[in-house]
Amino acid sequence: MLVIDIIRHIIRHIIIPMLLILIPTIIKIPIWVIWYFVKDLCMVLIINTILMILTGVYKIGYLLKKRKE
Repeated sequence: MLVIDIIRHIIRHIIIPMLLILIPTIIKIPIWVIWYFVKDLCMVLIINTILMILTGVYKIGYLLKKRKE
């Protein structure tokens, strides 16, 4: 059950944020265009991605530590 939780956290907190940050590349718009025209959207995108990845790393580390106990 713990392995399934780790995989779920990896998908939710690492893969999905990486897809979010790659949206401009997928739709072929450079990130600087978004930065100049919608700075607040770009900041929200970057900050949310960073926070989700950090949360995921923390949760995965906690689950691995819990597994060793």
